Amino acid sequence: MFCARCDKPLKGNFDTIENPGESGSGGTVQVCTVWCKPKPRQSAPAERR
Repeated sequence: MFCARCDKPLKGNFDTIENPGESGSGGTVQVCTVWCKPKPRQSAPAERR
């Protein structure tokens, strides 16, 4: 199982939080018990064509 924030493997204890989601379907995700740095996300196109 992996942390939904940092994408690192969860070992031992973890927290479960509610994730409402864009579609409203919701769900629960597992995250580290301590605040972890989110994995990098692409926010703009890599190159312009």
